[in-house]
Amino acid sequence: MTYMPHLYRLLYKTFNSFPALLLAGLSFCFTVNIQARHIIGGDVRYICLGQSACGDSVHYEVIFTMYRDSRSGGANFDNSAQFGIYSDRGNGSWEYVRRVTTFVEEIQAIPANNNDPCIIVPPNVGVEKGVYSFDVWLPVISGDYMISYQRCCRNPTISNLFNPDATGAAFTITISSLAQSSCNSSPVFNDFPPVVLCANEPLSFDHSATDAENDQVVYEFCTPLASGGQQNTTNCQGVVPNPANCLPPYRTVNFLLPGFSFSKPMGGNPVVSIDPVSGVISGIPQIAGQFVVGVCIKEYRNGVLLTSTQRDFQFNVQHCGRVVTPKIETSFVENDTFIFKSCAPETITFNNLSLGGTNINSYDWEFLLEDELATFTTKNVQVNFPERKTYYGKLILNKRVGCKDSAIVKVQIFPEIIADFDFQYDTCYAGPVQFVNHSYSDAGEIMLYHWQVDSISASEEEDPSVVLDKTGIHHVFLEVADKNACRDTFEKIINWQPVPSLIILEPDVREGCAPATISFKNLSKPVDDTYSVFWVFGNGDSSRVFQPQVDFEEPGAYGVELEIISPIGCVTKKSFPEAITIRPKPQAGFSVSPEKIDIFTEEVQTTDLSNGAKASIWFLQKEAISFETAPAFSLRDTGMQLLEQVVFNEWGCSDTTQQYLDVIPVVTLYMPDAFTPNKDGLNDVFVPKGIFTGLKEYDCSIYNRWGALIFKSNDPFYGWEGSGDGVEAPLGTYLYQVSYREPRGKPVVVKGSFQLIR
Repeated sequence: MTYMPHLYRLLYKTFNSFPALLLAGLSFCFTVNIQARHIIGGDVRYICLGQSACGDSVHYEVIFTMYRDSRSGGANFDNSAQFGIYSDRGNGSWEYVRRVTTFVEEIQAIPANNNDPCIIVPPNVGVEKGVYSFDVWLPVISGDYMISYQRCCRNPTISNLFNPDATGAAFTITISSLAQSSCNSSPVFNDFPPVVLCANEPLSFDHSATDAENDQVVYEFCTPLASGGQQNTTNCQGVVPNPANCLPPYRTVNFLLPGFSFSKPMGGNPVVSIDPVSGVISGIPQIAGQFVVGVCIKEYRNGVLLTSTQRDFQFNVQHCGRVVTPKIETSFVENDTFIFKSCAPETITFNNLSLGGTNINSYDWEFLLEDELATFTTKNVQVNFPERKTYYGKLILNKRVGCKDSAIVKVQIFPEIIADFDFQYDTCYAGPVQFVNHSYSDAGEIMLYHWQVDSISASEEEDPSVVLDKTGIHHVFLEVADKNACRDTFEKIINWQPVPSLIILEPDVREGCAPATISFKNLSKPVDDTYSVFWVFGNGDSSRVFQPQVDFEEPGAYGVELEIISPIGCVTKKSFPEAITIRPKPQAGFSVSPEKIDIFTEEVQTTDLSNGAKASIWFLQKEAISFETAPAFSLRDTGMQLLEQVVFNEWGCSDTTQQYLDVIPVVTLYMPDAFTPNKDGLNDVFVPKGIFTGLKEYDCSIYNRWGALIFKSNDPFYGWEGSGDGVEAPLGTYLYQVSYREPRGKPVVVKGSFQLIR
């Protein structure tokens, strides 16, 4: 459990009888509310000192022992405390008699580790005991007296109460008329509860009381009483209620429901309980926290109630730390028993992980083997367990000196389990393989069957029937497990080579156009390449190839027969009549007019010469241009162009033919015989006329009548404007020479003369 400031770990030590003493001084202690949190328990008792001579009054000593948290920073013991004394009116109400004020007499430290030096107590936990006592004479009456002490408030860290820091406490004891007249003394609790309880560890605390007159004492859990509040006044909601004004009966605390109640103040399942006869509180605290517990004891004499006391204290439950703690490496721990499990006799290594460091002085191991005690003193040990049974041992830390602790070791060598099976199947029939389980377990029923074929899960049944997906060698594994999770595996090899129960062939096409090459797949199962096959085809061909290819040249319907022979000689065959149909295909053909085509040809006309065709598609340069039977079309460029005809018949069979059409490029170049460079916009430049597409290496030279070169151009669109060096040429005759190459490379030279006219 985590310790924090103002979290009071200590157990209230029996508020057994809080006669008037406790309230006496508190009405004057108007301290800050948090100072009330220092009180964490106590016990009260009374001793009869004698009676008056006439027996009409009785003399009591009342002793109250209070316990406080000395490390929380809360208030010290109150210098004075006020106890209220009340008499019973007989109708459930009480009458105020008097108050008694007394002072703390002695203060003593209480060991927070419950006098156990081997428990690690956090440094912020401390407990002190303070004792208050007073004498009082009371008249003997026919009813009961009650002595009570009221104080607020409880710790805010209490786990099982609603709004605990605003809830006070009232501790009471009643003295019956018989107890008064018989000068009875109340029972005395024998021990103060432990300061710290360890979560998930057994609790057995003797909460009994001793009675001087040997009267009967009965114990039970009951609801603690509440009184006071957080107001800084002396009224009943004040930190220190005035006993003269705040009379019993007192209200009870509110438990947090549904997890807690007066009968299960610490929750959990099963709950911590108290024995009504012995007063022993026992159980296993399961929840870490701080819990208010109410214990009522009643004293009887000859069946008549003498005294009843309400004891209210706190149990503080934490996950305990110890100076040394035994720990052994294992995956199984139950109630501080370290369990080791093995499915076969073997030597087990015990790795010691005990906590405590230098506080561990020695390790002692004890194992009962073969009716003899085997002992070891090393930190880690190896022990051989030769038989299939359960062994017990113990690890003891500091067996001779120092804080001692021990742990039980349980070694379970489980009964034997053996996996085994057999199988059977028809060697020539491709049916399922029947597996017969022969496994057994000395531990009883086998809980798991796991079958694998070639590392693939096949079944979880005991005797499965498995259809294998392929022939040949198969590795079959059976894994079994029993209730102890012990397992065994067995393997067998099956050479499974039956012939298939169903022959399946799959041609890549079942209907083709002549001539056709068809590939056949053998899809029969189970079959692999260790099997022999023999194919017979209706075209006269045969094959022993597992996946053959066959040529069918002529149209018609063809049957196929397949025979399969297993490696052990089992044979099966099947015929497939008219498995393949071969259709005739059409014949493409066409002609083109005109035969000679040049750039001046406006349209080309086709003539269909195909045979057996129902439809056509025409492509020019791989681009579809028509679906007509004999289309006409224009050519868009010069040069060789591919024209294709694709024809189809009614079965979708096709044929293709093609021709290259040569579109001849033509250059027409003409030179004028005169020009007039007078800048009137008409015939001002001597330049050639015609179609120049595809013309190459053009050269034009112009000479005067004396043969002198006066103009030159390599561009047919750039001509002579009738001048040279900025001077107009004279009228007259001039000569020219033009050379070029046609688009397909033929050289051409043109010579002549022309007139310059102005």
